[in-house]
Parts: sequence; C-alpha cells; structure tokens
Amino acid sequence: MNRKDSHFLFFSENINGNAVLLDGDETSHISNVLRFCEGDEIQVTDGKGNIFTSKIVKMKKDSTLCEIISPRFCEPIFPEITVAVGLPEKEKLEDICEMLAPLGVKRIVPLISQNCRKNYLDGRWEKVLQRCRRKIVSSVKQSLNPYICEILPPIKPTDFISGCELNLLADPDGEAVLKDLTAKSLCIFIGPPAGFSHDETDLLSQGAVKFSLGKYRLRSELAAVVAVGKFL
Repeated sequence: MNRKDSHFLFFSENINGNAVLLDGDETSHISNVLRFCEGDEIQVTDGKGNIFTSKIVKMKKDSTLCEIISPRFCEPIFPEITVAVGLPEKEKLEDICEMLAPLGVKRIVPLISQNCRKNYLDGRWEKVLQRCRRKIVSSVKQSLNPYICEILPPIKPTDFISGCELNLLADPDGEAVLKDLTAKSLCIFIGPPAGFSHDETDLLSQGAVKFSLGKYRLRSELAAVVAVGKFL
C-alpha cells in the first residue's frame, strides 16, 4: 500500500538524519484514526519550518519509525509577529494559543497586568504551559503551518521589552488603518478582559502606535485574532 496524505501534518522533535521517530500520541492518531499502514507516505514537521515527506517503515504500539523521502522548507510569515496579551482565564489563554498558532504568530507573551486574574498561575505555570503547547501543536498540524509558536513565561508589562521593530497597542481611540507598514517585526499589545489600567496604557503608549480593532469591544481572545489578521 502506498497512500500519500498531504492534508495533515504530524509533529516530531526526534529527527536524526533520514529517520523520523513519532511518539505514542502521533502513532495512535496514525493507526487508529487515519488508518495508515507501513509503506504509506505522510507529512511530518519539526515545528521549525521544515516539512518532510516520509514513508512509514515500522509501526509499534507506542512509536512509529519513518524514513524521510524528501524535505522542503517553508518561509515564515512576514512580518514576524509577537502578541503580548493581558492574562485572561486559563481556558481563554489556551484558546488564544490554539487560534494564534495557525496564523503564524512567532510568540505569545502572557502579561500579568493590574486587572488580570492570575491566581491560577501561582506555582502552576509549567502545567499551564504544557496544556497550551498541546493546543498549539494540535492546531499547527491541522493548519499545515510548520512552525511551533513560542510561549514566553508570564511577565508584568513594566518588565517586558518586546525587542520588535514596531510596537502596536490595540486601543479604541487608535487609528482605524495603519499605513506604510514596513517593519520586519511587530509586537501587538492586547489588554486583559478588564483592559489595561490607566498607568499601564500610558506606559505602553509611550513606545507604541495605537490602532483600533473596530467600533465594538472584543474579548481578549477575539481581539488577538482580529489584530493579527490585520497584518497577514
């Protein structure tokens, strides 16, 4: 059997030469859900822009060994986008990760602002990070985007330095349309559900251009998606 599927990506960080080893979760999806067999061809990404057309060589219960047939590299989106978002509830943060990753966002930065609910992060960030990363990997595979979005540790707006060429602050009083955008890297600031405080808004405004997401107020997760969509 020599069936080739180009409508779904599998993910592996275990790539050595021409050999790709998929873990138990990917193996379960390959065999139990998509019904692939040894000899079939699949598409595998390393999350760094590479997609490998690979042949399944050996399938076990908890792993699958593949041989790379041909590699190709996909250029990342331009400009490079960082989204710094005021920390919402845990489920909403996972939603943000799940929705932004397929859009090609480079990194997500949770901001612990004055109006955030941050009690669920106390000593639990590693567990939250694991859940968010699983959401990212899943959405990336479905979208055929071969880049795994990075999540930085939570940080206060006063301590965060974006390092981007242009900083943008989503604000109802901002410009409706941004003109002559030539920056190679952007950092988009999105407030938490209750918004940034006046002090935080004043601070962020000093080094950022304000832009509007429309006439209505949006939830943080929707605002993040709409904001990124303006620059794709």
